[in-house]
Parts: sequence; structure tokens; C-alpha cells
Amino acid sequence: MRKQKGKPAAQKAPDGLSAELARAVVDLTADEDTQSRYQELSAKRKLTPAEQEELDAIVRGNVLVGLLKAEARSTLGNARRA
Repeated sequence: MRKQKGKPAAQKAPDGLSAELARAVVDLTADEDTQSRYQELSAKRKLTPAEQEELDAIVRGNVLVGLLKAEARSTLGNARRA
């Protein structure tokens, strides 16, 4: 791996994901608009089909991000033990 001038080379975790990228994934959060929209939709008693689809998409995205964060945390833990 080539070292960039002024920047240390990114450490690679055993599975190939850089520790820098893993930390960035762990720090991911939804933007305020998405969070607000989720709260708005989840507070409603009855959703239109379009609203239900939108809420489902937000939840699926959140699940995916959660899985990515778990993998990133595992990567960071493995990098510390290596």
C-alpha cells in the first residue's frame, strides 16, 4: 500500500476492510429529514399504502445499516486483536 504524503497509510483489518472505513461505518447515522420522517410515519395510526411503503423502506435501510455497523465493529475488534 502506498503512503500518501502527509497521511498515514490506512491500516487493513484481517478481512481487508480498513479500520478507517470501519470506523466511518460505525459512525453512520440517518440525516435529520429521514429521522423526522420516520418518527412522523411511525407515530401515525393509519398509513396510506405509499406511506407504509416509505416506512418499510426506511426500516429496511436501518436494518441494513445495523448489519453493516455490526460487521464494522467486528472488523475493528479483530484489528485490535491482530
